[in-house]
Amino acid sequence: MRAALQRPDRYRFWNDKICEPRIPRGAGLSYAAASFCEGGLSIEHTSFNRVLDFDSEKHIVEVESGMSPDALHKCLIPRALFLKIQP
Repeated sequence: MRAALQRPDRYRFWNDKICEPRIPRGAGLSYAAASFCEGGLSIEHTSFNRVLDFDSEKHIVEVESGMSPDALHKCLIPRALFLKIQP
């Protein structure tokens, strides 16, 4: 199987015309080869790993698509919060 991989680090990447199909890849922690596709482009999101918003009253965190569960966990620990399901 032949495919391509890109690791963009800026949002303007999404404005470029790139090959199809495009398959998003988050932190790359899946056991399945979900981001593989013959002739496609797998786009790694690990550079998009920031917390965008945090509601301290509702305990809702909005993150970018490349944030790993470990990084999110490290962000929540100082606030005495934990994920309901820990890997």
